[in-house]
Amino acid sequence: MNSFDFACIVPHGGEIIPELAGGIPSRMETTRKSMGQLGKSMSDSGVDSIILLTPHGTKINGQFCVVDSERW
Repeated sequence: MNSFDFACIVPHGGEIIPELAGGIPSRMETTRKSMGQLGKSMSDSGVDSIILLTPHGTKINGQFCVVDSERW
């Protein structure tokens, strides 16, 4: 039987990536640190697959797109 071992809902924004923070490097620093903690928690949980649902990214009109990739 398959199950979800880990689930989360997270904020997003380009400024989370330090190189995209622009002229305000401290912007979203708390979120950036939290995302790092989330990554560690996911790694520590031992998951072997990650399912990412997002309204952004690959879009195909009228279709639901599934990307199967070991490394994006």
